[in-house]
Amino acid sequence: MASVYKPKKDKNNRSARWHYKYKDEHGKWKAGRGFTDKQETLDLARRLETEAKKRRDGLVDDRDLRLAEHRRMPIQDHIGAYEAALRAKGSSSDHIKQTIAYVEAARTDLGWKTLVDLSAECVQGWLAELRDSRGISARTLNARRTALRGFTRWCVRHGRLSTDPLLAVSPARESTDRRRTRRPIDLHMLNWLVAAAESGPVRKGISGRDRAMLYKLMAATGLRRGEASSVSARSFHLDGDEPYVVVEAAHSKRRRQDEQPIPHALAQEIKSWIEGVSQKGRLWPLPDKAFKYILLPDLRRARALWMRSTSNRLERRERLRSDFLKPVDDNGHVVDFHSFRHGSVTQLVASGTLVPVAQRLARHSDPALTLGTYSHFGLADDRAALEEAYQQARTESAPQRIVSLSATGTEGPPGRAPNAHHGRCFGVPSRAQTCNEASAGPISSNSGKTASGVRKTPLSDAERRFVPNTGEGSRTPNLLIRSQVLYPIELRPLYWDPILYGSGGWSARSPRGKMGGCWCATCRISRQRHNTGLPRETDVWVGVGNLFLPRARFCEIHRLQELPSMASSISSKKRIRQNIKHRARNRWRLRIMRGAVKDFEQKVAHGTTEEARESFRVVCRVLDRTAQKGVIHRNTAARKKSRLNRRLKAKAG
Repeated sequence: MASVYKPKKDKNNRSARWHYKYKDEHGKWKAGRGFTDKQETLDLARRLETEAKKRRDGLVDDRDLRLAEHRRMPIQDHIGAYEAALRAKGSSSDHIKQTIAYVEAARTDLGWKTLVDLSAECVQGWLAELRDSRGISARTLNARRTALRGFTRWCVRHGRLSTDPLLAVSPARESTDRRRTRRPIDLHMLNWLVAAAESGPVRKGISGRDRAMLYKLMAATGLRRGEASSVSARSFHLDGDEPYVVVEAAHSKRRRQDEQPIPHALAQEIKSWIEGVSQKGRLWPLPDKAFKYILLPDLRRARALWMRSTSNRLERRERLRSDFLKPVDDNGHVVDFHSFRHGSVTQLVASGTLVPVAQRLARHSDPALTLGTYSHFGLADDRAALEEAYQQARTESAPQRIVSLSATGTEGPPGRAPNAHHGRCFGVPSRAQTCNEASAGPISSNSGKTASGVRKTPLSDAERRFVPNTGEGSRTPNLLIRSQVLYPIELRPLYWDPILYGSGGWSARSPRGKMGGCWCATCRISRQRHNTGLPRETDVWVGVGNLFLPRARFCEIHRLQELPSMASSISSKKRIRQNIKHRARNRWRLRIMRGAVKDFEQKVAHGTTEEARESFRVVCRVLDRTAQKGVIHRNTAARKKSRLNRRLKAKAG
């Protein structure tokens, strides 16, 4: 029973506080100091005793009590515990120092005292103030946001907060506020840089030949500066058919051991070079300011060699105005050690490497990072690709183009009349002419004249099959279709219309329209096209999306599926684009998952037990990732892992 009392020395003192005592959940007496009012102190004691009784009876969750206790703690204690957790996790000292500094700066500027003071609105306003008053870039603001979000997520995971209060803090858009943009080191720059390094002096204990080999390795493998600095002679495995270099997990950015492949030609150079250097310790111990003391002098020396390599005065004057091998070009793009990695990924993508392969070689978690950030292609590359495609289209004849493209379904089935007019619906070029017609200029669909106004030479029946009916020659003559990407999978009929176009073109219309319909007498949609004079056994092919189907199958689709309506609002067009992107991304994730499962099955069938175990771990990670993204159900992933685990146990015996 709770009770209150005053100590003997304070019995006659009215301003003295009353003391209380009660039994806690363990049946032990607890005492405390209350208020100067006796009734308030007694109410406090009874409330504490009631809560203790509820805890003893299991009516109160201990997690709520711990949350209340953590809310009363000073926020400095939580930050100290978070720093200790980062050290126990194995994070680098620089990362810990920077993260804690960002959290402490927010605590000082916003006046946080406890976890209750955390607010998304305050943090968002604080970041906006830093951007406006101090001119901090969007990337730095996002780094501060990441540090704060990491702290709050840690508090949620460890029961210090029930929900993340900074979940609504939106990131800044970095694409509109880039302060430092790298440009890749291409092969031309690399050759001059290697030549300058080989003939250069020793810099920070690294000879010129050693620096040249470092530049070659970073340009070929895309290693980061810290990863290349940690490489030793024992990291190279150059004797087998697949040479590679090992990056230890302590020095890798993703904190796992990586085996990066090396080209065979470079592997032979490294093998002969290693024999003449000391194999103790790191091969390239780069200092902290490696760019200032190593790469920058080599860049300046390489530019000087490039300037002296010509004796022509006019050419030397042009080179003097050029920004080739400058640390900062005319656009403000810089060159540093990470530019080797940008150049390596750009060369991979430019050589036609598959995106998943380029992503694995770059050791990226997202293909968008490989293609969007590390692949550098300018207007000159776009112009070269466009000229090459245009020249190829001009030099090839129309029948050859149809045969070469028939496998993709863009020009109709092999041996059939080409779909010269279907650019109106499918967004493919509609100027597929023969070699004789290409010399006469573009063809008009209305007058049958060339662009110069001269009527074209009459064509034979065989040639007329390849005459396009293109209107103004536009890729999208129908102005209602603003983007061909919006309608890639719509069910659109495509039929041969001799009434409107004779035997020289395809017509694409809705089967619900006035002139719509198909040729099959069994089609229930329209029958007004059956009195055209063509025999019933004429084999007409129709286009559906990117497929070409016989007319009987097309009529069956007509009966079973109704055509979708065209998107008319901005939101619906956006939703279609998002659906296409999400569907492509999910299919890519499914391909990755199936490839990992197939690799595991091959290792189980033909590999060793250790290889099968390693492949099983990879499959589990891929399945978990696929389920986390919502491509497959988590129960499906668990079932697949269980079945694969049984196969692994059967192989291990």
